[in-house]
Amino acid sequence: MGLADTLVFLEANFGDPVSPSELASRAGLTPVRFARLIKRIFTLTPSQLITLTRLSGASRLLEDTEKSVAEVALACGFYDHSAFTRAFVQPPV
Repeated sequence: MGLADTLVFLEANFGDPVSPSELASRAGLTPVRFARLIKRIFTLTPSQLITLTRLSGASRLLEDTEKSVAEVALACGFYDHSAFTRAFVQPPV
């Protein structure tokens, strides 16, 4: 799996537990090389990219469903409502 496939995987599975090292492994890269590529392409760290991908998915769910904020937070990989709210109000960029 290459970098593009890994990014598609992240977009499709943003609610699942995923780590930067897991994404690097999926891309066939070392964690350091993966981090450098992500930083060069997106000007974000891999962790920031994961969080922003989750927030993007959460925005879609909040707009398109009747789910509560707490339900959306859990569906998007946030483990509590307050962490989700903090990330949503103050994105990591």
